[in-house]
Amino acid sequence: MWIPDVYFANARKNDLGLKNDGSSITVSPDGRVFWTQRIRIWVNCKMHIAKLPWDEQLCSLVLGPYSQNMEEVEMVWADGAALANLENQTSGEWSIGEGKDIMSIDPPKPLAYETVCMPTPDGEVCHNKSSSFFTSKTGNYSESIVSFVLKRRPAIYDRIIFMTIFFVGIQYLGLFIDPAAAPGRIALGVLMVLIVSNHMAAFKSRLPKVSYAVWLADFMFGCMILNIFCFFTYVLVNFGMQAHTQLEALIKADKEKASALRQALKSSQQSDSIDLSPAAHTTDRSVVFGFGFGKQNDRNTPMRSPIDLDVTLNVLKPEEVPRDDTWLKRLAKLRGLDRSMRMIFPLVFGVYIAIMYGIIHTYPNVMADD
Repeated sequence: MWIPDVYFANARKNDLGLKNDGSSITVSPDGRVFWTQRIRIWVNCKMHIAKLPWDEQLCSLVLGPYSQNMEEVEMVWADGAALANLENQTSGEWSIGEGKDIMSIDPPKPLAYETVCMPTPDGEVCHNKSSSFFTSKTGNYSESIVSFVLKRRPAIYDRIIFMTIFFVGIQYLGLFIDPAAAPGRIALGVLMVLIVSNHMAAFKSRLPKVSYAVWLADFMFGCMILNIFCFFTYVLVNFGMQAHTQLEALIKADKEKASALRQALKSSQQSDSIDLSPAAHTTDRSVVFGFGFGKQNDRNTPMRSPIDLDVTLNVLKPEEVPRDDTWLKRLAKLRGLDRSMRMIFPLVFGVYIAIMYGIIHTYPNVMADD
């Protein structure tokens, strides 16, 4: 009995007629012959994974006779031919497309085209089938094409998305740790950044190398940036704490200087034998108190009275010591940034998640057959 030498044009590998695979031949009274043969096939399928994990891929099977041209053999689909056992054609990540959402293909010079649908437990599943021919140096050859959509099951990737969000949440909880506990804050911040970074690298290592953006990879990268931003917040808080410590040290030093000055002035007033009465105000004597508060008097310049001395002592307050510490005071305010970020960060993260889920449709979902 003559059997056509059928081959799959877009197959990477196929196992046809292996031992114990079995085959069946049925001959009808009208002369029709029905031949079946089990085959295992690995087919090339172009994929565009920009919307991963919500992407859909259009794949095709192209088969035809290898050595017989159209004058000898013409490949056409039998009436009502469809993919069998579609309810079982699923894997851990893929399932056959549901509903009439199969994208049509436009084979060159089509001889026939038909969309076939069949019910499954999950709904109606359709696939396209068409017949066409191609021309080579040895003549025209018939071929048949069947196309179907593979839908990725996003539930497989829910764990990746959840863990990424979880690690950002752990970084956020670090804002409630005492900023003075620098080793703990630094260790937590660096650890969360490294975990998200390694998590993203492990995921991308499983993807094919592509030149376009992938939604899930972009989402994980944005979460890593938020983790880095949260860690950088503590850097500013710690810098503000250092500025505040330096400012307190300066104020304390000013108070000690002012206290020493008052003691020196009081000691000078008690030990000095100068007559500070009004009658002696026109004397020629020089009086120096502490840091130059006395001055050389002439006969036309009266000396300070005891009242003037008291006024001089009262104005020597620490906060009025001349010093440009404006920037130091501003930097010291950064130590309160933690409290502000406890409210700002969850809002920013929530907006980021909403935006990322809102722009999924902007990622192209190009489905093409090979």
